[in-house]
Amino acid sequence: MHTRLLRCLQALIVLFGLAVMTFMLWEPHVEGRNANATVFEIYFHDPFLAYVYLGSSPFFMALAHLFSLLRQLAGSLPASVEAKRSAIIQRLGRFNRCIQWLMRFIALGMVFIALWGDPEDHPAGLVMGLGLLLIATSMLLCSHYLLRRQSLSSH
Repeated sequence: MHTRLLRCLQALIVLFGLAVMTFMLWEPHVEGRNANATVFEIYFHDPFLAYVYLGSSPFFMALAHLFSLLRQLAGSLPASVEAKRSAIIQRLGRFNRCIQWLMRFIALGMVFIALWGDPEDHPAGLVMGLGLLLIATSMLLCSHYLLRRQSLSSH
């Protein structure tokens, strides 16, 4: 049962990653200012879109580390308790670094919107950025809690 639940969570992570990637590729085509633009204009004349794609890489790396962590918890990697705990701590640390980089990209994107964005985009862009920062912060706090708990239980 425990393994089945972890496998379902892994499947949800994969589906969530695919949904986010699909949204990221589809959304620029229906955005207001790109409604009548060609594919070339959408993807090669918008530096912010390139920044968003580059900035999303820590998100997808974090999903990969989370998937790997669940695989570790399911027991398909080293069997000894100490090796498992060490691998879990290592994966949580990598997940933390990915989330920290994601938060940096989000904050810098908010600065980009505030300084060089269309004035009509400022409120929506900043609210979305703050919402994403709130989600990322909660993920970081949860992973810090789990990391600390794993570290304390190993001593």
